[in-house]
Amino acid sequence: MDKDEFVCPCCGYRGLTQSPYKNMLANRIVRGVEPPYEQVFGNPSYEICACCGFEFGNDDDPGTSEPVSFEDYLINWIDSGCKWFDSDLMPDEWSLENQLDLAKQ
Repeated sequence: MDKDEFVCPCCGYRGLTQSPYKNMLANRIVRGVEPPYEQVFGNPSYEICACCGFEFGNDDDPGTSEPVSFEDYLINWIDSGCKWFDSDLMPDEWSLENQLDLAKQ
C-alpha cells in the first residue's frame, strides 16, 4: 500500500486520500467502537469513501444525521447491493470479500 493511501475503516477500500480522522493511526477496518468517531479518533476528514460512500464526520455524527457505526453502515450497504459511490473507481474483478481480507492485514 502506498504511504499516501488510506483505508476506509468501514469497508476496507484502499484509496482514501487522507486519514478518515486526525488521530486514526491504523490503516484497517475498525470494529467495536461506537460513534461519533470524532470523540475517539479526532477531527474527521469529511472525505466520502469512493467505494461504500461513508462520509467521515457526517454519517457517524448525531448532529448532522442519525449516527451509524461502521458495522451497521457496512451491513446496510451490503444489503442494498454493494453499489459503489464512485463506480468509475471500481477496480476490474473487484470483490468485497477480498477487500475486507486485505484490510485485515
